Amino acid sequence: MIPGGDAEAHVAALAGLPGMSSARLSKLLDGIHPAQAWQSVKAGKHCADPGRRFRRSARATDVAEVAARYRRAGVRLLLRGESDYPSALLGDPTAPAVLFSTGEPAVLGSSAAVAIIGTRSATAYGRRVAAEIGVALAEEGVVVVSGLARGIDSAAHTGALRASSPAAARPAAVVGTGIDVVYPSSSADLWERVARGGVIVSESPLGTAPQPWVFPARNRIIADNLSQTLPVLIDMRRIVAHPIREIETSERSSADPADAAKKSVRKLRRIPRSEHRDRRGCGLACHAGCSRIRRYRILNLFGI
Repeated sequence: MIPGGDAEAHVAALAGLPGMSSARLSKLLDGIHPAQAWQSVKAGKHCADPGRRFRRSARATDVAEVAARYRRAGVRLLLRGESDYPSALLGDPTAPAVLFSTGEPAVLGSSAAVAIIGTRSATAYGRRVAAEIGVALAEEGVVVVSGLARGIDSAAHTGALRASSPAAARPAAVVGTGIDVVYPSSSADLWERVARGGVIVSESPLGTAPQPWVFPARNRIIADNLSQTLPVLIDMRRIVAHPIREIETSERSSADPADAAKKSVRKLRRIPRSEHRDRRGCGLACHAGCSRIRRYRILNLFGI
């Protein structure tokens, strides 16, 4: 919910403290009400902050103003353990304690979801195929999940937004930045359309800039919300895929998402490159175990 309650306001304040990570926030909130956690941090007495790292910034933070900032932005907090928290994340021991969202969080509760991910420097063919798959899946009620990155991700969501059947599913995006920090800035219109027609979620609080460390976290959430992962024209030098749920936690937490993705490649699906163009894509999906498919078979591939 949008911060207004005691718990949400204090979680938002904790999440926004300088230097706070998702893992640290989970420790601070483990087994304790957010308001109590806040007071303990502020007093320098929280057992998960033995070095009193966050005491000074907590004392300088106005919780009511933080809550008001989220209300003005129209951003909800989805707290782990609450009914609106995505159920698909509950089996992940590293799932964030809070997700920030705009749009309709219930979109993530769909039983059928497919991620379409790939290179930012996509060819025209790659963008066209991603859009075609996006609209085909959405028309059949399958939620298209992606990261709103430039290239394949954006093309997939653009396609999903074109779906117009009565059963059409709404798109879901997982971003690495704060929801108020549109990245790339050229995607501002698409962000607005996805938020209006579906949902955007992030584990980063408002104001979080695009830093390298936020994107592996985003990829984990994308993977946890899926039944299938579909890399479209992936360039091995620009992998954004991440292991899906069946990978062990130790592998999933790898600092290099490319290494982890290779271990789960049997779960990926590939789109064939053009016969006349694009000699670079699908590098990751060329490993043994992937399905080589054609566009007209995409729905059959997912049992639709």
